[in-house]
Amino acid sequence: MNWLFVVAALAVMGLHLPKAFTAFYALLALLAWRSRSAAAPEPWLRRGCLLLLLFGLSYAAISVHYGLWRFGGRDLLDLISMLVLPAAGLWIGARAATQLSWRQMGWLWLAYGLGALLYTWAVLLHGRVLVPGGEWLDLLRHRRDSVIAVPWGTDPSMNVRSIEQNAALAAAWLVPGAWLLLRGLQRRLGLVLLVSGLAGLAAVLCFSGRLGWLVAALGAVPVLVALAVPRQWWLSALAVGTGLLVALWPRLRSRLYDERFDRFAGFFPAAPSFPWGGNQLHFQAFDQQRQVLMQFDARQGELMHNVLFDIYVRVGWLPLLLLLLALLPLLLRALPNLAAALRQSGPQGGEQAGALIGAGLLITLTVQWLFQPLIYGDGLLFYLGFLLLGYLAAKLPATSAAA
Repeated sequence: MNWLFVVAALAVMGLHLPKAFTAFYALLALLAWRSRSAAAPEPWLRRGCLLLLLFGLSYAAISVHYGLWRFGGRDLLDLISMLVLPAAGLWIGARAATQLSWRQMGWLWLAYGLGALLYTWAVLLHGRVLVPGGEWLDLLRHRRDSVIAVPWGTDPSMNVRSIEQNAALAAAWLVPGAWLLLRGLQRRLGLVLLVSGLAGLAAVLCFSGRLGWLVAALGAVPVLVALAVPRQWWLSALAVGTGLLVALWPRLRSRLYDERFDRFAGFFPAAPSFPWGGNQLHFQAFDQQRQVLMQFDARQGELMHNVLFDIYVRVGWLPLLLLLLALLPLLLRALPNLAAALRQSGPQGGEQAGALIGAGLLITLTVQWLFQPLIYGDGLLFYLGFLLLGYLAAKLPATSAAA
């Protein structure tokens, strides 16, 4: 029964039902209880948790100092979440790694991803098909709209990019699902992942999005790791891909190039003038696609469309440094553990399939952090990432620890 509550909490989070954050706190409490008998944490984990605590504290304190948050209402809940959830997610995820197998944790990520996919389609149907005069073709006719009505939540409508990202995780499962299906192991799971990936990309198409396609393409990387493709093949594929991109760039530029790149280019020269944040950053950058001068002004609410840059713009270099000092060592531990799990091919393939699902979540988080703004980003997905990272960093390969 305990396990069913854990899975249900992830599904509620993915569906963004009311009190979804309460479900996340309940999830952490259940996982903490389940892993209560785990061994004492290692020094690297204690350092990571301390750095994340300092990150949350400095982020919250500087936000209050500038008046970006206040001690009341929704701001108070955001303050508590930033203070508690990054460090707690890392700690509990690492302890859960000693108790839960890759397959079990894969079910958790699957529950969240399917819930998020259902939420995406619920929004699409509510906002475009079930409205008075709505038709199925409106799913594509209105794909250029910037906002859409949502069926539940505190706001009646939301930015479409905030909704679209909920389909990205399912898109990451497209290639792994097809591979599991073709292998003949975990056929049912492979079919679920494949169908979910197709539904996720269909939602991305309805939003005229691009990040979902990138996530789907990167979803092939865990399969290549699972196949243990030799390094020289990786280098050859990279060389061929780079050559094709250079050769086809004039034709692809209008489809692949994005104003984010011009914004990022303008960020670096201007950033040293605003080291303490406060949403004061402003600069001019040349938009290569439209051939016009672009104005960026955080004082007017504009965002960098990058989680790390947005943190710098909001609260300055110190919280960002603390976050990076925590994340980089954890990633150096997590990636080899994940790669080893992807190469484990047991008789049923359940552990490997769980690792594929977890890898899809890591890919989705990476793309979201690089190309989505923090304020529009899914707060639940942002905090869930620390739980995933704690698990990946602490989970030893099956050859050296019981799954």
